[in-house]
Amino acid sequence: MARRGDVQEAETLAHEGLSLGGEAGDQLGMVDALELLARLAAKQDSHKEAARLWAAAEASRTELGYVRFPVERVAYDAAVANARDGLGPDDFKAA
Repeated sequence: MARRGDVQEAETLAHEGLSLGGEAGDQLGMVDALELLARLAAKQDSHKEAARLWAAAEASRTELGYVRFPVERVAYDAAVANARDGLGPDDFKAA
């Protein structure tokens, strides 16, 4: 389990990466940063925020044709399922 300070530092760095990706036009990097922020939000039990971040990342993935590698699918599905369970399926979908 990550220490609280580690999660906060990771969140700060992910926000920085998102900002720098926007400045550089790195759309794929921005998708990755959004998904990292979603995972960090879920880790902190901010499931509604996580759901919104994953939705934004998924919309960008679809628009860009940025396919998730199969090796990443299991961890992604588990993280999303955990957030969905924490929020409830209806609230998760509404978020």
